[in-house]
Amino acid sequence: MLIALVLTGLVGQLLPNGAVALTVPNGYVGTLAFNGDGIVFRAPGTITNHNTIRIANANETAPYTYMQVYNGAIPDGQTISVFTGKILSNRDSHYAFGGLMFSN
Repeated sequence: MLIALVLTGLVGQLLPNGAVALTVPNGYVGTLAFNGDGIVFRAPGTITNHNTIRIANANETAPYTYMQVYNGAIPDGQTISVFTGKILSNRDSHYAFGGLMFSN
């Protein structure tokens, strides 16, 4: 099942095991997360969470490798559902990481 996200232009795919895979937008680059835990895919030259995909290690909120997607809201993006694009609380926006696909 492919789901288009209106707010970010991303396309998510729900995998049979319940994890989610996302397509990284063309031109995005991967950088180390500011806190050193994980990688963030973002447009070149940007430093905020606007329109980013973050992959991070398990923690107390998400006991599995997870990803979060942020929209373009000012000042620093808001975590959103990879299925609906609706704004979610930080706690509710951790998705089991199922992989990334890169557009060309």
